[in-house]
Amino acid sequence: MISWMERPAPEHPPRRTARRSPGATLAAATLALALATCDEIDVPAGLVAPTAASVVIAESGLQMQVGETRTLTVEIRDADGEPIPGAPLSWRSGDARVANVDARGRVTALRAGGTHVYAESGLLRDSVSVSVFGRADVEPPS
Repeated sequence: MISWMERPAPEHPPRRTARRSPGATLAAATLALALATCDEIDVPAGLVAPTAASVVIAESGLQMQVGETRTLTVEIRDADGEPIPGAPLSWRSGDARVANVDARGRVTALRAGGTHVYAESGLLRDSVSVSVFGRADVEPPS
């Protein structure tokens, strides 16, 4: 026999809660049920993306003339040292007034000075120093 006893609700400050859509709750419940009923789960090869362990720019310090363009090479590798083709990668310049870099790693020297160019994948990054020599300033490519 089960008996119920009522207790006064404890006093707590009001809570803010996030609301989930019914579809998200159903998906989570379905996944939990599937995981609970399996001893092992076979994941097809290529379904889980490898995790990057290193980002390395092949070139070391660049010395460029104003107006010159060079393309950098980068390798993103997993923990086993294997390359990860198609891994997310972004490029940025520490000072885009001195040297600009596009999404393909193409560096354009714009005016005399020094900066760094960064290749980033997730929380990992590498950089290369860029020294630009020359007098004339160049407009950044659009």
